Amino acid sequence: ELETAALAFTIVLFGHRLAPFLPRALIDWPVEARWHRAAFAILIAIVLTISVGEVSQFQTADETYYINKSLFLPAVRGTDVWIQGGLHTGQLIFVSFARLLEIARVDVETIKTLIKCLHWLVGCILIVAIVKQMGALIRIRPHLEPAFSTFSYLVILTLPISNVALKTLNYDAISLLGSVLAILLATRMMVEQRRDLAVPAIVCAALAAQEKLSAGPFLLL
Repeated sequence: ELETAALAFTIVLFGHRLAPFLPRALIDWPVEARWHRAAFAILIAIVLTISVGEVSQFQTADETYYINKSLFLPAVRGTDVWIQGGLHTGQLIFVSFARLLEIARVDVETIKTLIKCLHWLVGCILIVAIVKQMGALIRIRPHLEPAFSTFSYLVILTLPISNVALKTLNYDAISLLGSVLAILLATRMMVEQRRDLAVPAIVCAALAAQEKLSAGPFLLL
């Protein structure tokens, strides 16, 4: 869990230096703001550690079935959950991840722990991407973007709805956060007249919608 928090911290710290869809990095704050930067860095580390804390130490009833049975049965590999209309995006990640670790002969219990941590990390990356689009929509000045991004990220991460979605391995995190990201991309496409954002918006909407097919039409809208 600490390693997962460290990865999320690295993503926030280096931001767009790692990937273009991430906001400006925390380390890009002006030199004169180094104390603010240090304070925010410490706050981020604390919040991330609390958020990811014990994420791999519990399982809900749905998680118990999916992680302990469906995911590791050779004849199933999550297809029963797929047929029921859930995790159509998440399973592309989790099943592939589990199989790679199995091939590498990693202990099954360790894989179960890592899958929950991976789910949490995927949600965190989606939140950072959402913050990037928020800043672009309201046209935050470049020198203020690290502060805005960091504060917004912390607020969204600590919201009960997002915190529960991140800690529980089901279809909520990807469908919820993916839909929000798609809406923000589509809004930027229309406001800024940027056709290049159409494809990312549609892809995000489709991936979010197929994660929870029962709500797919509403998520696509």
